[in-house]
Amino acid sequence: MKTATDRVPRSPSFPQSRNERLMNKMRKSEITTRMKKVFLKAEALKAASACTDADVGELETLISEATKAVDKAVGKGVLHKNTGARRKSRMSKYKQELRRDKGLLTA
Repeated sequence: MKTATDRVPRSPSFPQSRNERLMNKMRKSEITTRMKKVFLKAEALKAASACTDADVGELETLISEATKAVDKAVGKGVLHKNTGARRKSRMSKYKQELRRDKGLLTA
């Protein structure tokens, strides 16, 4: 007796599509991890009593790494460009709110 999977011919590109799917998943996971690091650092700095420009510099480094990952994913077609822009904007907003709350924002 034949099952449904027996009747469907396997395309020769099956392993390629699987690999592409795994790579896309890896890129999305990297973005999520890097954004989480940014948000956790921002929350820690917000909760701290004192915050310096050096601390914000560390946050900016994390943001630039995350932005690079987002831009790569958008370029490869893993994320839509508007999704990438929204994620980068969200991280930038966290930094601006932190600087405003801690009095580090200059005019």
